[in-house]
Amino acid sequence: IQGSMGGKESAERFIPKTKSTGKSDFAFRDSAPSQGRFDFEPREISFSKSPSSADKGRISERDIYSTPTFPATQDMVEKDMPTFWQIHDSYILAETKGGIIIIDQHAAHERILYEEIGTRIKRNKIAGQRLLFPIAIKLTPLQESIFSDNQPLLERLGFEFGPQAPGHILVEAIPEEIKNFRKGDILLELIDDLGEGKSEMTAMEEFTKMASCRMAIKAGDPLSIEEMSYLFDRLFATEKPYTCPHGRPTIIKLTLDELEKRFQRK
Repeated sequence: IQGSMGGKESAERFIPKTKSTGKSDFAFRDSAPSQGRFDFEPREISFSKSPSSADKGRISERDIYSTPTFPATQDMVEKDMPTFWQIHDSYILAETKGGIIIIDQHAAHERILYEEIGTRIKRNKIAGQRLLFPIAIKLTPLQESIFSDNQPLLERLGFEFGPQAPGHILVEAIPEEIKNFRKGDILLELIDDLGEGKSEMTAMEEFTKMASCRMAIKAGDPLSIEEMSYLFDRLFATEKPYTCPHGRPTIIKLTLDELEKRFQRK
C-alpha cells in the first residue's frame, strides 16, 4: 500500500487474513496530542474480532490516514493586521479613518531631525563626537579667513579643532548629528555659506538642513513595521509635519471620498 506521505507499507499490516473485509471492520484510535500545528502522522488502526462480510468496499488511503485539520486559533482570528506598508522601500502607506496617507520616508525623517537639531542648537546642547583620527582639511585663503572669523560659532555647533597650519585646519571632533563627515564637505559648505554674507542665524539654519538631510533615512532603505510606526508618530509630533525643511511635501492624503470617485463609485 502506498501511503499519502509516500511511504510503502506491507498489506499484511493492515488487512487481516479473511475472505472479505470492509470499511466497517476498521476503527481509528484517538491520536496522541499533537506537538505542533501541523500533524501529518498516520493514526494507528485496530481490527475487530469478527470482520463482517456485508461490506465489500475496498480500503482506500483516506480510510487508513486521517486528514489533518488546521483549526483557527483565537490569536489568528483576533490578530490585528499591520497598520503600515512600505512601498518600494521609499514610501509608507498608512490607513486612516478617512482614507489613506502616503509618507515620503526620507522627507519625513528630515523634518523630525531638523526640528530636533534646531532645538538643541537653541539650547546650546550640541555635543561633539571625537574622531578616532583627526582629519586635515585644506582651505583656500578666503575660506581660511572666514573660518578664523567664525570659529566660535562652529565650535558651538559641536566642531572641535586642533592646531592650525597655513592653508589647513585640523578637525578633531564633529557634531554628533553628522554621521558621515566624508572629507569635511559639510564643514566647507558651512564656511562658504558664512562667506556669502549670511547671518549667523541663517548659517546655522543651513547647517541644520544639511545635517538633517544627511542623517535621514534614504529612499531605498527597508523599514520594519515598528520603525514605520515610530517615524509616523514622531512626524506628527513636529511643528510642521507636512513639509520637509526644503519645502517638499512629506505626506499625500487620499480621502475615502476621492478613492470612491476614482473608482467611479460616486
